[in-house]
Amino acid sequence: PSLRGKPVVVLSNNDGCAVARSNEAKALGIKMGEPYFKFRNLAQKHDVVVLSSNFTLYGNMSERVMEILRTRAPRVEVYSVDEAFLDFTGMNAFEVEHSLTDLEGTLLQWTGLPVSIGAASTKTLAKIANHLAKKNGTPCILHSGPALDHLLRRFPLGDIWGIGRGYTRLLHSFGLQSAYDLKQASPKWVRQYMGVMGEKIVAELNGHCAFTLHDVEADKKMITVSRSYAPAIQNKAALATLIRGYVERAAEKMRRQNLVAKGVLTYVRSNRFQRESYYRNAHLTHLPLASSYTPTLIKAALYNLDTIFKTGIDYKKAGVCLVDLHREDQLQYGLFEGSDPRHHPTMNMIDTLNLRMGPRTIRFGNIRKLTTKTNTSCNRLSPAYVTEWDQLMRVR
Repeated sequence: PSLRGKPVVVLSNNDGCAVARSNEAKALGIKMGEPYFKFRNLAQKHDVVVLSSNFTLYGNMSERVMEILRTRAPRVEVYSVDEAFLDFTGMNAFEVEHSLTDLEGTLLQWTGLPVSIGAASTKTLAKIANHLAKKNGTPCILHSGPALDHLLRRFPLGDIWGIGRGYTRLLHSFGLQSAYDLKQASPKWVRQYMGVMGEKIVAELNGHCAFTLHDVEADKKMITVSRSYAPAIQNKAALATLIRGYVERAAEKMRRQNLVAKGVLTYVRSNRFQRESYYRNAHLTHLPLASSYTPTLIKAALYNLDTIFKTGIDYKKAGVCLVDLHREDQLQYGLFEGSDPRHHPTMNMIDTLNLRMGPRTIRFGNIRKLTTKTNTSCNRLSPAYVTEWDQLMRVR
């Protein structure tokens, strides 16, 4: 709350570039993805609050918000870490307005987080309403009629959910400038140039639901864990230690969703701004049997690293992807195939102990905490107010 009204920027891993900005920071001209060194002087001149990413804190606060949302609507689709769709079907306009105002106040009181809430008859229109709510600072509800058409005439094409830069340029070339222009376009013409997705967007602008609410989260197809380094790493053993840790975290996430992987991909890259010596590579290992057993996944990831590692390279980033994921209880094996029956109870016991005793209490192989020379740079990290006992806020 103390940052409200101030320009705030959150940096990516390794304090590299801007990945989140407050409206005040946007007004100063700080762009999304802009490297910090480019706007450092601007930030100092205008007293911009610059923070390192704290994903543990963000994830925890996101879960708290989503739990509150689930108590206010019968159906909730968690769209991203900071966004969700709620279904208020059956409520009249007065009930919706009262519910949204009450929800905004509850979230602020219980979590301290200001939110933007937009409501409409379709997802696409609700996203437009949310865009307006961010500017106005109050919940925005869009109703069909002349007032909506007037608003859409002033709403830029590029700000419509699902319309990227490429489609914006295409539509501009045909003389379409606003959301209202797209709403009036022929569905047949839109399908010809923008495909089925474009046709659905037009239907939604006209108040017809084309994007349904997915209140059951779809299974992930890939889980990735990666980090950037400051300074870079040349030592293969140090990189292998980090890769083992990434596999551990990815496998733990995968098991929580009752998934198994059929492939493990490892990738590395050097500093992409040094084009003359830039190196990047990746290798994918297909597993003979889908697995969630961490030692099996580590073995595959390290084999990949052996394949792509080159000496003399300053590696700035590395990561592991568990790919081709399937639900374990829906996987069919051959007559003489199947995972080792000891693997599942072993991993279940380790996950349980790590949950009770703290993350990574039990680890695999020579996974040690590296010196600061191989850690990522997070010099502006905000306190973990709700995830670390020694960083809890004090009330006097």
